[in-house]
Amino acid sequence: MLLFAALALFGWRYHWVEEAGTAERDGYAAQADQLLAGRLPHDPFRPLLFPAATAALAGLTGSTFAAARLLSNLSAAVLAWLAYATGKRLGGQAVGGWAMALAAVNPNIWIIGQHASTDMFFAALSAAALLAGLRYMQEAGVRAAAAAGLALGLADFARSNALFLVPALLAAWWLAPGPRDRRLPHLAAAAGVCVLVLLPHWALRYAAFGNPFHDENWKNLAWKLHGYPDWSYLSRVPYASGAAVIAESPAAVLEAGLAELRRFAAEGAPQLLGTWGHVALFLAGTAWALRHRWRPAAWLLGSGLVFLAAAAVLFFTWGRLLLLLLPGWYALAFSPMGGASRNGLAPGPARSDRFRLVAAGAGAALVLLLAVKTFAFRLPAFVARHPYVEVAALRHLDATLPPGGELAGTSPFLGRYLRHPYVAVPDAFGAEVADPGLYYTKLRRLLAGSRVAYLVAGSVDIRDRPASLLGAAAPVPWLQPAGRYRGVSVWRVR
Repeated sequence: MLLFAALALFGWRYHWVEEAGTAERDGYAAQADQLLAGRLPHDPFRPLLFPAATAALAGLTGSTFAAARLLSNLSAAVLAWLAYATGKRLGGQAVGGWAMALAAVNPNIWIIGQHASTDMFFAALSAAALLAGLRYMQEAGVRAAAAAGLALGLADFARSNALFLVPALLAAWWLAPGPRDRRLPHLAAAAGVCVLVLLPHWALRYAAFGNPFHDENWKNLAWKLHGYPDWSYLSRVPYASGAAVIAESPAAVLEAGLAELRRFAAEGAPQLLGTWGHVALFLAGTAWALRHRWRPAAWLLGSGLVFLAAAAVLFFTWGRLLLLLLPGWYALAFSPMGGASRNGLAPGPARSDRFRLVAAGAGAALVLLLAVKTFAFRLPAFVARHPYVEVAALRHLDATLPPGGELAGTSPFLGRYLRHPYVAVPDAFGAEVADPGLYYTKLRRLLAGSRVAYLVAGSVDIRDRPASLLGAAAPVPWLQPAGRYRGVSVWRVR
């Protein structure tokens, strides 16, 4: 609860507007606004559990953005607790305590745990499914199986790549103690609960697209191979299905997946786990666990690697997509704190006082190292990526603009802070990046159909738009300088 309160207070103070250049651009809060207005979002990529939960909470928070942020705060705190629960089940309370302490100071918990997006929400649900799978593998029973099915169904309702967890959960059923034929009802219970949870998801898909299983996430693979980094490619993917993308060049798909795995090994692992010191701790702890607590350790490691490999082949190994790995991998990192185990399941004998002292000192140093990185470096950089100045400039214009006028800016979703209508101008794509004239032509067409009086361009969210939008001189005749503020340029639209 303390971590949740700290995250919520930090978010209230610094994250009252979307961070620039993040998955918040996917517009989950806007989808929640649509639901509250009685309109069904037609998003072929993202299921609606997170927007629906956001809409349900918005009555208490006052806005959908604050509700979405609070859900992410809660999910981040739950993910840290899941690190404790996973570590405790793997090797006892000491393992769990250290795993949770490290998770609590991980910068991803504090940054992505603020985002009004599904990343942390999905991570908590997926990690809960893996914890239930670990519990079932050690103590097979219908309750653990049902819990795994519930968490898996909710995770899939939040993001479709929860399917990558299915092999791990099936392996947990296969490896659990007891005759498999007598445990078939457990498997049926898990599947039944999962289906029941997904019925609303399928009903919403049918209502929106006429097909309960409609999903266009396969286009992400085409974008990765042929469109990156131009997001507009998703609207013009020339393939009919994911199978067609793979069939065109299986070797290219495999090569791109291996390249992503190499990138994760070189850059992604320390970004996810903390630093190279934490990667070394994870490798050493995993090696120890595979020797002394081999079955749960191998399952935890394997479940994470399967998810990682699937993400690498079909998309990218971006840290925000892999947060669900933190509880299990932090538990493995600190597994020696629990001592050896004869059967690979139960905590082993207590260690000597000298070992405990040395281990506690090393653990404290690594937690402190990550805390310094998070609070001294990553969080200040996170705060600096917010369009605070843009909002201030727009509010000033909003107070003086006559009725009927409109405002525009380079950051999305800022209309919630204004009385007048707001237009978020698009980014530059393709040839527009190299030829600013093409972009200004597109921008002129967009603004000509509106009553926009001022355009506010900010450096924190300029992205691939022409840098001349931030200059002092007019980049085109129909934009006239109207003020400059700390990295923000205001233009009068003629």
